[in-house]
Amino acid sequence: LEKTTEYAIAFDSSTAFCVHKRIGVDVESYAEGIRTASSESADLIVVSEVDSVETLHAVFDAAAKGHLVFIMLHARDACEAIQEMENLYPSSERAIARGMIAKYIQVIISQIAFPSLKEKGLVYCFSILKMTAGMQTYIHANKISEIRSSIETGSRQGMMSLEESIIRQVEAGHINMEMALSRVPDPPYLKNKWDSNTLRRSN
Repeated sequence: LEKTTEYAIAFDSSTAFCVHKRIGVDVESYAEGIRTASSESADLIVVSEVDSVETLHAVFDAAAKGHLVFIMLHARDACEAIQEMENLYPSSERAIARGMIAKYIQVIISQIAFPSLKEKGLVYCFSILKMTAGMQTYIHANKISEIRSSIETGSRQGMMSLEESIIRQVEAGHINMEMALSRVPDPPYLKNKWDSNTLRRSN
């Protein structure tokens, strides 16, 4: 589901069937498209934009029915993605929104692209959040700092913080810290992490 054709999906036509629907042409809205895909028992629903509370509710409804739903958000890390979904709601309903996010979202993967300093092309830094029971508690309580800390300590569960990913690329020489600080959602947090790593190595 998208407003313009941006994503090309390659698949073996003997084993898969893909339906592409444009918003405003094939269906009136993302929410309608999600409901239609859900009623057609789609195995995977890809939503290129979450533009309203109605769309997010349709995503949650589809997830509750057992559908796998991928949604795209304009967010630089997992915490910012949570806040973007929450901010779709009026302030009086944001506690309810956090509860729904904690219940229905299973994984959040975000990325920032930087031009590489070592070779032609881009370098990608990632943030990966997995919805553990502890993470659900922090989201309910709106404890952003605890969410970031839990991502950092959740590597055994497959998590990665944006800051850790950036520091790896800085140490590898693909980007520098000045580039990173200009793009991250929380520059002081990244600077503190970098200074702590530098101090640890010097000792």
